[in-house]
Amino acid sequence: MIPEESRFESDPCAVLDDDRPTAGPALPEGWRLDVPDVASADDVAALTRLLRDHERHGRGWASASAADVEVEIAGLRTRENLVVRDAEDLVRAWGSVHDRASGRMLLVHVDDAADGDAPLPVGALVGSASAGSTSTYVAYVGVRAAARGRGVARGLLTTVVADAAARGRDSVALEVDADSTTGADALYRSLGWRTSYATWSWHRHVTTTDA
Repeated sequence: MIPEESRFESDPCAVLDDDRPTAGPALPEGWRLDVPDVASADDVAALTRLLRDHERHGRGWASASAADVEVEIAGLRTRENLVVRDAEDLVRAWGSVHDRASGRMLLVHVDDAADGDAPLPVGALVGSASAGSTSTYVAYVGVRAAARGRGVARGLLTTVVADAAARGRDSVALEVDADSTTGADALYRSLGWRTSYATWSWHRHVTTTDA
């Protein structure tokens, strides 16, 4: 059942309080947190550009459309979205929290990569554990194409293993495509993962004709 409202905080001021010592670096002068406006063509266009840039960095090609963005920010009650606006009120970053299965949450952060030599996030890992589970599950791990081969994925995976141990869990599980061209399976084996089971995916090609 889809809840009537998301269980995440909708007020940007309640999410980030720059007066707290743990809040991290403050935003540049004149910048502010806000919520995206699906009725604003400028907001939708800016978010579409950010999402498409994010897709290109992550997988080499983009497919997102303005309609996809509209669904993300207004069509799903189990998600909350925040944006960062610059001094000219332009959207420069987008954060989306996805309310997933029990005990799981996915935070997606997409930023504007047009700031010259400013540091940018280059990898992400999403781990989860179901209620009562003694294992951590790696639901997602990804590294920007331009940053691959530099040990980013290894660092993320080492961190999730250390986190699982600190939480008293006895294993970390993940899944990988046996035909992956990224070399991910070799990385996992080098870090100690072993195959527990294999699954097969069956497909049938269908020929279509013009009506």
